[in-house]
Amino acid sequence: MNCSAINEKLYDYIEGNLEKEEECFIAQHLKTCAACKQHYEEKYRMLSSLKRYGETLPDTTIDAELLFKMTEEKSVKKKSSLKRVASYAAVFVLGIMIPLIALMLGGANSDLLYDQGNYESMSSQNNSAKGQDNPREESGEQTDRITGLSQVYAPEKIIYNMNMDLQVENYAKARDDVVEYAVFNGGYIENEDKNNYSNNGVNYYYGYFVIRIPAENYEQFCLQMEDVGTVTNSSAYAANITQEYIDAEANVEQLNVQRDRLLKLYDQAETVSDLIEIESELTRLNTQIVQWENMLKDYDRDVAHSTVTLNISEATSSQLHVTNPFKGLGARIKLALVKSVNGFLDSVGFLFVGLFYVLPFVILAFVIVLIVRRRRKNKVMK
Repeated sequence: MNCSAINEKLYDYIEGNLEKEEECFIAQHLKTCAACKQHYEEKYRMLSSLKRYGETLPDTTIDAELLFKMTEEKSVKKKSSLKRVASYAAVFVLGIMIPLIALMLGGANSDLLYDQGNYESMSSQNNSAKGQDNPREESGEQTDRITGLSQVYAPEKIIYNMNMDLQVENYAKARDDVVEYAVFNGGYIENEDKNNYSNNGVNYYYGYFVIRIPAENYEQFCLQMEDVGTVTNSSAYAANITQEYIDAEANVEQLNVQRDRLLKLYDQAETVSDLIEIESELTRLNTQIVQWENMLKDYDRDVAHSTVTLNISEATSSQLHVTNPFKGLGARIKLALVKSVNGFLDSVGFLFVGLFYVLPFVILAFVIVLIVRRRRKNKVMK
């Protein structure tokens, strides 16, 4: 019996369907023939894999090439399913990310178009006004147009102030609470004055505080003062300094233009008297510029940080009374509810952004897992 005949009977030999003599002959032949032994091992692994995955044993007339085609078709199907999953994942990511990017770009473009439209309309108004008025010489006095634009685009400059009188039971504790609330809201104590007086042999303290609080936390701080003590008197007022601020900016711009013009004349001066006169005028202009710039800095500081003036005094024994626990309860509940809702919305936004941040990595990990599992299955089949 030659190698070709033995290869045809290897399936029967593996399944134990041959006679004893043929099995012994094939077993002896496999020990001496390396090629037949290799065919035997390949067919044995293939039949073992088919049995392991529940496939029905093919007829012994099916050759190795047909079995190889069957297993190859399975791998092709698995590969196509893997590509399908990856394509679905890619479409999902693109379908979500592209609208978000388009929305962001669309919002930015709309804001840009809005600003450009306002600028063009303001430019056309200024040009028409120029046509009606007498033309000005090129002497640096062209700041009206700049001032007009700053009036349109300048935000409101409002200074907030609050005066409060607090009556407390313990001055030291109230003072610590005020400092704690001020620091919590990003503010600071600008001025503090403490005094005491005697009443029926008992010393009582009172103090005066000037506190600077960021404008965005001004109202919150004023509400928190109701937790420190009893508010016996309060008055609030606001000053809109937008026009004054714009005028100050315009003055600085005009003075800078005049100074630049004088500097050019200084370079062109030929006599000592001209130099002295120009230097004197430059000194005057620089002094005015510094004054106006310092005024702008003061405006910025007052707008950014509101001023709260507190007068705190300890209540005497005759002034002590039962504190109403429900006073200001509605405002405190409203503040707590707003903080709670804002915190929840911030958490949801953070989770939503974090989901899109890790989503590509999750998809990549999923694809890697599928590839590793497929390779492991292929090794087992081999």
